[in-house]
Amino acid sequence: MKTGMIVGMVVSVVIVLGLLIALILVNRQAPADAPTQDTAPAKLVKQELPADLPPLFTPTHPDVDSNPVYRKVFAFYDEHRGQMQIAATEQANELATQLANLLIQAMNDGKPVPIYLDKEVPMRPGAAAPFEEGFQAISAFIGDHGKEWLSVGIQGLGKQPGAHDSIHQGTQELLSLFALGQRCFTTGQRYRTRYLGLLAMKQVAEILAAQKDHIPEGKLAVPWVAACQKIQDAWINKQNTLMRIPRQVGDIINIAEHDQDPTFRIEGTLMLGVAKLGGRHANEVAVNEALAKLVKDPNPLVAQAAKDAQGFTAQTFQQPQ
Repeated sequence: MKTGMIVGMVVSVVIVLGLLIALILVNRQAPADAPTQDTAPAKLVKQELPADLPPLFTPTHPDVDSNPVYRKVFAFYDEHRGQMQIAATEQANELATQLANLLIQAMNDGKPVPIYLDKEVPMRPGAAAPFEEGFQAISAFIGDHGKEWLSVGIQGLGKQPGAHDSIHQGTQELLSLFALGQRCFTTGQRYRTRYLGLLAMKQVAEILAAQKDHIPEGKLAVPWVAACQKIQDAWINKQNTLMRIPRQVGDIINIAEHDQDPTFRIEGTLMLGVAKLGGRHANEVAVNEALAKLVKDPNPLVAQAAKDAQGFTAQTFQQPQ
């Protein structure tokens, strides 16, 4: 090999190594991501249901914990899911009625305690809860069943002697689903619990509001639709900020440390466990410093999220959840 070629190769290698070293130095010297306007103070305000919303139901046993009956609701669905998924059969209709009656019983037990479902949500960012499939199926099933009763009753007004009974049954079934949603939203702290509850409330409010000219609950439900939609829009925007690719570490830290809603502080803290895996050196340092503070947070769920996030590795997210 000629001397000139060897020299050229050596020069090329030196240039490549120099560029790599320069990139490493730039990476280590570049500052951590700063927060953007997506986590400005106004964006970190807790989204709450307006205090002046009219109540849609009143528990008849306000001192009784509803959790035991809600456990029966989900156990009933798990036992009969196969038969209930076969729509428009007499057996499915009977099972829907039994499930609705359990939900109505739970609605009437109104002691204000945290719903048990919250404890089943994994400490993973974006992880599905084990009850999620059942919750969504129950919402769809009872929503359709109650809506059908309501529709049949309204159409039968002045024609069928049992029309008012049908309206009452449909309204009660829908309100029982609303009660489940409202309790998940107001007593839960984890995002999946509260978001599924929000969707259930909105679903029922929309069905009832569509009948505002026929039932008093319909008029009461109208402002609930707008209130639920406002919260849903804000939550989707904040979740998009947390899940953005590439990660905006400044925004994630801002949410984890300063969001006024503990639900999003937990989610932001868990996302820090993802953000620390790779990326610029300054971002990694900032994330680890934030997690070191958050493990001492007075909110026990935020502290637990930080502790778990510190232990996240790439393998954590390759394991089944």
